[in-house]
Amino acid sequence: MIKSFFNPVYWMGSVWLSGWIASRGIPDVGMWRTVFLVVGILHLIMLARRSMSPITWPRFNVEVAVLVVLTLWLLLQSAFISSTPSASLAELGDEWGKWLLTVVIAIWMVLKVFSSEGRANWLIVGLFFGCFIHVISTVAYQIWSYFYSGNLMLGNSFLGNYGYASPFVTGALSFLMAEVVLRFNDKQWLPFSNQWLVFIFFSTLVALGVLNAKAAVVGSVVLFLASAIFVVISLKSMRQGVLLFAGAVFVLIVSVTWNNRWHGTSDSIVAVINSPIDFQTFTGASDPSAMVNQMEASSYLRAMWVKISLNGIAKHPFGLGYGSDAFGRFVVELGGPKGVVSSHSGWLDFALANGIIGLGLLLLLFLLIMRRGWLSYQIGDATGLVLLFFVLNFCVRSLLDGHMYGSRFIGFAFVTAILWGLAVVSQENNRGV
Repeated sequence: MIKSFFNPVYWMGSVWLSGWIASRGIPDVGMWRTVFLVVGILHLIMLARRSMSPITWPRFNVEVAVLVVLTLWLLLQSAFISSTPSASLAELGDEWGKWLLTVVIAIWMVLKVFSSEGRANWLIVGLFFGCFIHVISTVAYQIWSYFYSGNLMLGNSFLGNYGYASPFVTGALSFLMAEVVLRFNDKQWLPFSNQWLVFIFFSTLVALGVLNAKAAVVGSVVLFLASAIFVVISLKSMRQGVLLFAGAVFVLIVSVTWNNRWHGTSDSIVAVINSPIDFQTFTGASDPSAMVNQMEASSYLRAMWVKISLNGIAKHPFGLGYGSDAFGRFVVELGGPKGVVSSHSGWLDFALANGIIGLGLLLLLFLLIMRRGWLSYQIGDATGLVLLFFVLNFCVRSLLDGHMYGSRFIGFAFVTAILWGLAVVSQENNRGV
């Protein structure tokens, strides 16, 4: 690895790829994101010109078929069912169009440039460090804060607060959990020694702890549990499975003990179930019952937003039309204030905008991608397991975060498409499909 790192092709690719991924969805870094993108385009052009192999696109498979059907549904639904067809079609062309273009470019990168083993190494490093940069940023910020002020600034990093940093930290953890399972099976994906892997793994857990975002904790617990189940079923190792299960319990206990934002969550949910829709949650006013019972504010707000979303899905099962503001449109329909955007649940936002059919197609697409990862791993490709864990983490986080639109969703599509492309190439080379 050290020798190859000094190869300009290696480090240039790792730098622009990790920098561009790490800057997705982060405020005030637009200039750097553009710089990384320009360097990346020039780098890809250079490598593509040096590659003599023609592009051979993968055979038409079920994931592509579902993506095509989903895109057609979004188009038809926005044109003929949406309450605001012009706005929905405009945002569909902008947001979903960028998403599709990103997927095509990522797969082209794999097919044209990275299909050989020598070029896959720096691609893997770039993907991982695109997430791990935020671990470094978080831990470094806490160290700097402690020496500068004598206190830790929990929930913050050099690149933003927990809302911006935690999705990348759990993304890094998804790579690492897959790597741990691979090492248990005497395989390897990341080009690090076991000693470095242990250091990187615990650094990621430290970053997760100081950020302590609820969605990140839930996602991390699911990753540990998935790893434990995978090890017990696939590798027949009860001891290692128990170890990973203990990791899930440890993360959950530390988070609940350390962070008082978990306290009163169950009371908040019960209160929301037994109360009418409260539009004070959008105006900044506190609900009297929440104040009297000392409920946790964010839990109460999220539970209320879920209640409103489910009400909207029941009332508009075919959706309101593509757009990141579908939740806000329904709030206005109910007589609430304007300016509301998200329910803070990507799945609920997507269902409100695109209907139960759109939600079902997107969920099916992600399930098929994870299945692709599993099948690829079954024929010996380590990338397949990484793909499965990365998409699983995103699906779980999106229950509590609104990530189905915008820059961060494009970044997710980019990483997922690269991993998917590598898995498909591996399967086709091994005639596993």
